[in-house]
Amino acid sequence: MNQMMPPVAAGRHDIAAIIGNRVQPVRDSFDFDGWTIPAATSRDIAMALKSARNRPANDLSRVVEVLAQVGRDADWITDADMDLISARVGCTRSYLGESMARLNAWLAEIPAFVARLGTPGPDGYRTDTGLWRGGLSTTLVLAGDASALGPLALSHMLLSGSRTIAKGSKYEPLAPTLFLRRLMEYGLQVPDLLYIDTAAEDATTLTARLIGNTAQSVIYGADATLQTIYGSAEVAMTHKKIAFLSGRSGAVVLDDADPETAARIVLKGVAEDRGNRCYSTKKVFVPQAMMPAFLGHLTRQADALTRGAPEHPATDIGRLASDGRRVTDMKIGGSKVLYDTDILVVEAGDDDALLLEEMPYPVCAVRPYGDDEDPVALFNRSSQERQGHTALAVSVITQDAALFETAARSLNATKVLHSKPTIDIDHHTSHQGLYLFRELMRFKEICA
Repeated sequence: MNQMMPPVAAGRHDIAAIIGNRVQPVRDSFDFDGWTIPAATSRDIAMALKSARNRPANDLSRVVEVLAQVGRDADWITDADMDLISARVGCTRSYLGESMARLNAWLAEIPAFVARLGTPGPDGYRTDTGLWRGGLSTTLVLAGDASALGPLALSHMLLSGSRTIAKGSKYEPLAPTLFLRRLMEYGLQVPDLLYIDTAAEDATTLTARLIGNTAQSVIYGADATLQTIYGSAEVAMTHKKIAFLSGRSGAVVLDDADPETAARIVLKGVAEDRGNRCYSTKKVFVPQAMMPAFLGHLTRQADALTRGAPEHPATDIGRLASDGRRVTDMKIGGSKVLYDTDILVVEAGDDDALLLEEMPYPVCAVRPYGDDEDPVALFNRSSQERQGHTALAVSVITQDAALFETAARSLNATKVLHSKPTIDIDHHTSHQGLYLFRELMRFKEICA
């Protein structure tokens, strides 16, 4: 048991920073949405960089063992913690419970997950042809309020053996803290965890300093956030950038699909976690002839969703951010509003902002297509002007396996799902086409 770990304060609203495998005393803090968060200083950044350079390496086989045990125990975060997060953040309690159960199930199965890289040992993963090695200093920048994201990304950092400094997200700072504290109890050397007050004048400078002094970096966030951070950071030619962009995910409904099923799949992708995930459905291409039936089912199903306090177990929507709606309203332009009760559904043209851009709100732009139009080509066009020229996830809704295969091969997306919501994500699969812990390692070929 690590002796430097004071108990979490009553109410679990006080967030702790971790540097050098020790919970740090709070010298300065800022409040955000009820969280009291330690504000990292220039001195904290220097301490974390020194810690990363000198941190003892974990035995990766031990990392795999501990992560699997933590997943099996599934008690690093409690029901009380999740009740608090739900009330503070606004995500529904039911979704939060499901996302944590999914994360813990993946953790419990990590031995099989990493087996594709070979056999874990003290210095990496041995395969028949060589060795995958980690150990590189790494900056991790977390964004948003998805409680499972922080622990998921931190697990990948540990699996890679990277010497990580993580900048936590102020929108949901509790889960990463609880997760790392539990791993410290098992004696693992964990990533340093800092929280930077992004409202402070030196916030961008501090983040850029972290990135500029590490060998590689991983950033989650909207395109503008990524451009701001990387535009401010001077990095070496050898610095590896891994940017996880926002989503622009969506669906393509083919003309053989059942309209009611299509509406159910689309609505789940739009509404789950307030449309707040990078894989949330933001646009859908529907046959013109199917539009009346599709919209009828979609609106009836949307009306049936339960509104209420996010911490109530029956609530389906959660608390929506007023700023997100304000930003979305500014982009409606010439789109025709079809439904507007917590969820916003519009009929959009090819050049309408809500079809082309990612909005921080449960909004879905519907683009009807005619018999003479190719919905896959239309979908690809809607993504080509964005960063990366691709979507993250696309659901192709069809009853025909051959039609699905044809569409999947042609879509510009990092993941294509057959008649499943875009948010139906399995942690065993890639994210943005990447297995993060593999990307953080380097391969050394061994020629016997």
